[in-house]
Amino acid sequence: MPIGARILYAPNSFPPGETILAKEDIHVRDSNTVLPENLIVRGNLIVSGDVPGTYKLPNNLTVSGILNISGTDMEELPKGLQVKSLNMMYTSIKKLPNDLIVEELFAGYSELQTIDNLQQKEFERLRLQGTSITSLPDGLTVRILLDLAECSNLQKLPD
Repeated sequence: MPIGARILYAPNSFPPGETILAKEDIHVRDSNTVLPENLIVRGNLIVSGDVPGTYKLPNNLTVSGILNISGTDMEELPKGLQVKSLNMMYTSIKKLPNDLIVEELFAGYSELQTIDNLQQKEFERLRLQGTSITSLPDGLTVRILLDLAECSNLQKLPD
């Protein structure tokens, strides 16, 4: 079911059991908004930091632009998440799902503790400043930007 118009605010519910194709942006500003599994967003998905409580994203979410959850109370990311750019700065997320696919990861000042579990080892940009990570995985490749400022617990770099 394609959604053709620019979505500034997500409706509180989508039809169950369908793959939804949102052609442009979705902005979630309400904790009652339930996004369906298998959602494909052909723009950006922004979850406002004003959303009260712990918000959960659906499994198998694909975002071709930016997924911005910065400043939210989110504690975990869904399984099957594929996103071009993930901004999770200032969140309580400690661990990323193993199957996360992301080109640009902005996790500065979040509670992220490790990226060693990720199957993916190549990034365009990787910003981990101010996190408590202790190591980077072997085989890690970052093409444009690696930011490890204020990572005072970092003890091991990749071979």
